[in-house]
Amino acid sequence: MAGSPERWQKIGWGGISFRLPPDWHPTLIFDSYLFFEQQGQPAFAIKWQRIQGHFSPERILKKLHQSLKPAGHLIEKWELPQNIKELLPAHSMTGFQWQENHKGCCGILLYCPDCRQATLLQLYGTERTGSRTFENILASFADHADDGDQLWSMYDIKASLPVQARLTSHEFLVGRFTLTFDYKGTALTLYRFKPAAAILSGQTLSDFGGPLAESAPCTMHGTNKATWSRTVGGAKKLMTMLQRKPAWIRLQLWQIPEKNVILGVKGAGKRPLGEEIITSIAKSFTAL
Repeated sequence: MAGSPERWQKIGWGGISFRLPPDWHPTLIFDSYLFFEQQGQPAFAIKWQRIQGHFSPERILKKLHQSLKPAGHLIEKWELPQNIKELLPAHSMTGFQWQENHKGCCGILLYCPDCRQATLLQLYGTERTGSRTFENILASFADHADDGDQLWSMYDIKASLPVQARLTSHEFLVGRFTLTFDYKGTALTLYRFKPAAAILSGQTLSDFGGPLAESAPCTMHGTNKATWSRTVGGAKKLMTMLQRKPAWIRLQLWQIPEKNVILGVKGAGKRPLGEEIITSIAKSFTAL
């Protein structure tokens, strides 16, 4: 196992959070499905959904069995160790396993009666039990927030947003990460740009951020921080809305030289959301 669990990477996505070994890298990222590899080989997958009506673990595992059947894999019951069951006493747990070319895959189906969410976790290429790895993962697992904020942490970025913020799009490209959320009708966007030194070569942070601000004026700029803000009212607001442009924009960008990264938070919508929400998100937004 790579390092102690205390040093594992923290993953937060779509309302769930947990820790994984630092050398497990996400290769598939969807709204409610994540897949991780280790040195190019499958390592871990997690999928979750809100259950409407009666929860039936048998029905969910039957669907999984049908998806594996064409490849000749048969799902068997895995009797979960007591120490794993005790980690999440409020959840129901169902263990399962299957074999492929002498490589084991074991999994756990979780269900939380409080938030009515079912979560399917699978470990690939492990020994048949995989109990120690699952013990460490589940010790850090949460499927709903208790404090009104929700963790979003992937690759080298981490931020906390209100639980009402709904992810609408995301891109993890070389040099640029973008996550956009809908929050009460306003678009909230997180930006991460790297390497900052190369990006800012020959231009200032305010020069770089101008196109992102959508014609909003720069109201504050310094060596490592810049802010843009615009609120349109009256007849101009109507014209702006007819042109399908935001009547309110606030953008904050800041450079972290020691991380060689530029981070940013932007709000854009029909009405002012309040700069305090942008400031709060910006304070939580960090590069790891």
